[in-house]
Amino acid sequence: GGATVVEATAVSFLRSIDELLPRPPADADAWFSFAEAAINAAFALHAAPEEWCGALLRQLAAAAFPDGAEAAEAAEGLVCSGALGRLFFAVGHACIKMLEHIEACEKALARRRNELVEQEAPPAAAKKKKGGQKGAADAGDDHLAAELGVDAAAAEANSDALMALGEALVRPDGLIGAWAPLVCHVCSCLELPAPTRSAAVLTLCKLMATSGAFCEEQLPLLFTLMGREPEQAVRATIAVALGDLVVRHPNRLEPWTDRLYSQLRDSDVRVRKNMLMVLTHLILNDMVKVKGRVSEMARCLLDEDPRVAAHARLFFSEFAKKGSSPVYNLLPDIMSSLSSDESLGSAPFREVMGFLIGFIQKDRQCEAMVEKLCARFAASDAVAYHRNVAFCVGALQHTERSVRKLAELSKLYAGTLTDDEVHAAFVAIVAKARKGARAEFRTALDEFEAELARARGEAVDEAGEAAP
Repeated sequence: GGATVVEATAVSFLRSIDELLPRPPADADAWFSFAEAAINAAFALHAAPEEWCGALLRQLAAAAFPDGAEAAEAAEGLVCSGALGRLFFAVGHACIKMLEHIEACEKALARRRNELVEQEAPPAAAKKKKGGQKGAADAGDDHLAAELGVDAAAAEANSDALMALGEALVRPDGLIGAWAPLVCHVCSCLELPAPTRSAAVLTLCKLMATSGAFCEEQLPLLFTLMGREPEQAVRATIAVALGDLVVRHPNRLEPWTDRLYSQLRDSDVRVRKNMLMVLTHLILNDMVKVKGRVSEMARCLLDEDPRVAAHARLFFSEFAKKGSSPVYNLLPDIMSSLSSDESLGSAPFREVMGFLIGFIQKDRQCEAMVEKLCARFAASDAVAYHRNVAFCVGALQHTERSVRKLAELSKLYAGTLTDDEVHAAFVAIVAKARKGARAEFRTALDEFEAELARARGEAVDEAGEAAP
């Protein structure tokens, strides 16, 4: 019948693929597109795609190691680097397709479990029977409950078995895991061509996505590669892959969060842009923590590449819309972190903080920020630090309440008023507040200005007495 014809056509098609894929391609780029489509077709048509993939990988390996060379001999030129790249592509794509197949089975089992749980017992009216009818209904309910329990337990067991199967893929004796040592070796082999290393790195990331245990084991290698790999294209590939790994194995990647942010300082703009885009996605979707690290995102506002700087502005614009007012809450930490960065001059600091302070528009937030920032004056004795804090205080959109709060907290910054720039920042706040001020408030501003002058005089006298 028709089914037999379709099966015969599928078998013939797959045999053709078996013959074509291992051959050296006339067009290397076209081979990868063809290989991807071929592997996809195998998983759609073949009754046992894992067996088909295993045979294909062995044929590709034979082409890569024509003289039976060992993996350790790759650096000595005893392998065909192009064929090795094709082998790695096939390993990685087969791994992903098998993972997709397993996940599809898991989703089907999850739907089955939900259907079993949601099945309702017979209506209560059916139970209200007399004598033996009632007993029969109860017995039927018990039987149904037992059946549901057995089916749900079986579905749960099947799901666990599928998860274990995913982990088993990259075990040393697994279909994909057997190639892992070669992949890891080539990733670190700088003597091989960059395209071959790039293919190996991409395959490594795909294997890591498959297994949490394997991912955790190889994370040190991946971050080492990120730091020492000379080819920016390879580092850019890793930056994108790290985002996928965070989504796939968040708990495994959490201890490496600082290393994720550090890639924003990569020397290559493509790497920085990729990492910024990855972190933007992760942060806005609450997949990584930002406290204590968001200053690295803020530094991107100063990036020499306008595309990176523009994306950083877009990130903070979206970040500020989150319900918890994150820019407001993190601003003091960003300020302190950037102030402690000796490589960041005064003008760049003010450019970044001026942009971020613009997101604080609520009067209550402004008043509270005055208190938070004034408390930071005591965090350092450095004059440059005091100037930075004073600039941030002055950049706020002050209200009468916030200026009164600033006057109340004068003891927190009185000792810093010896510096002309710090003193001028506070005087400028008073001068701006006078415009359109009520008579009562103008009186309070006069008192505040006098207090600033008095505190500055005392601070200068104390500094003079302390000098040798």
